[in-house]
Amino acid sequence: MTTKQALKNIFLVCSLLNTVAWSQSAWVLNDNHLNLSSVGNTGGYGTLYQGGFRSVSDYGVDGVFLPTPNGNGSLLSTTGIYYRFDTSLVSTSPWGETARSQWQNNPNATMEGETASLNSYFTPKGINWAANSLFAGSNAGITYDLFEIGQSLGKSFSKFTTYFGNHTDVGGGEWFSGNASYAVLVDGVLVSSGTGFTAENPFTNLLEVNLTETSRFLTLVVGDGGGIGAYDHGVYVAPTLTTVPEPTSISLLALGGLALAINKRRRA
Repeated sequence: MTTKQALKNIFLVCSLLNTVAWSQSAWVLNDNHLNLSSVGNTGGYGTLYQGGFRSVSDYGVDGVFLPTPNGNGSLLSTTGIYYRFDTSLVSTSPWGETARSQWQNNPNATMEGETASLNSYFTPKGINWAANSLFAGSNAGITYDLFEIGQSLGKSFSKFTTYFGNHTDVGGGEWFSGNASYAVLVDGVLVSSGTGFTAENPFTNLLEVNLTETSRFLTLVVGDGGGIGAYDHGVYVAPTLTTVPEPTSISLLALGGLALAINKRRRA
């Protein structure tokens, strides 16, 4: 086999692998960043009821669930990870919001047209929230399989960043302005949480969560702050996974090795 034919075969194999990977997703890396709201069913996962974790068939999403502080807590993954949420984050309500499908990436998921706070906070930051958000009412949880996402892209991840908020524009007490909370877990370990997000105090600053190559499950939760669920219109804006960059030195060595191999074959 000639060097030219060998290189052609390598190219064909790489093309085939790439085709297989991209047939499983339509994800696009932008400068080593993946928009997490593009993963899974952008139309959402319907209503969530207490009593169990629901696995889903969408590539990259392990499942959805209703978070609870009861009993042994909530099942977070198909591998049997449980976590018992604090009552300051979620109440004992036996159901989640029924007015909209949970975990949509859809501006219509803002329900009552409540976009003023989203526009006023994120437009000056240059963030297109309408194309880069995950909407869910309390109480709701979703778990992503980072291994599955990473295998499809041929990458691993070093960081997850996002903003969280309650995009209700109605003020005047908890019943009308809500009291949303959030939680972020990695492999069943709580790494970030907060509560008290209302129409008057709607959004966090940028949240950053470090990941390692062994981090598998990323779980996001929208809670009712342990109270009533009215107007707890949770949203994760610009949820982003950052990939581990390929070492430049290794890439250059690989290219250099290939060039040497080609040169040797030509001299032989």
